[in-house]
Amino acid sequence: MHDTCVGVVIWLLGLLVPLLLMANVSRIFFMLMENSTLFDVRTLFLNRVLFGTKTAPELLIDSSTSDNFINLLKMDDGIEKDTFIRKISVDFLLLLNEIERINLINIISTNEAYNQFLFVIYMITNKDKKQTEDSVKIKIDKDLMEYKNNGIITVTVLAYFRVMIDRLTLFDFKKPGMIKKSEYMKISTQLLSNNMEKYFLEN
Repeated sequence: MHDTCVGVVIWLLGLLVPLLLMANVSRIFFMLMENSTLFDVRTLFLNRVLFGTKTAPELLIDSSTSDNFINLLKMDDGIEKDTFIRKISVDFLLLLNEIERINLINIISTNEAYNQFLFVIYMITNKDKKQTEDSVKIKIDKDLMEYKNNGIITVTVLAYFRVMIDRLTLFDFKKPGMIKKSEYMKISTQLLSNNMEKYFLEN
């Protein structure tokens, strides 16, 4: 009888341990799915702009945004705002390691809308009459590779983060200075979709 009870306990333990492990793995998986942006460079940047940290706080109800972001929302377009955005972007880009730089450039390279935007801007601002469509594309690719391979921050890369911040500051937060979990998930999902046709994040 004793041996039978011991056998049953061992059997139950053998069954429960894998189940507990599966439950934990599933819990972690769904947490990562909900926060799938956690390992994305763009989300690291989003968190730094919104909260001043790499990771988002536990957004149970409302969370305060950083003083820097509150100040950013109050700024009018102009030199002060441009300088502020540039500093945030440059400071962040300097911190990325090689793998993160590679991931970022791969994201930018596959964003057709952004690359078309870059092409138009470059054609307008560069007055070299000898430039062709191919030469502009080569220049853009070269700029992206400079950062990817050597960590040299170019206007082509900086402009991507400028667009991200512009979209973020246009978002209609329910409470300025606060962000709800639903707002954070909507913003992060839109930014990670790489779909700039839906420029306004609340849509």
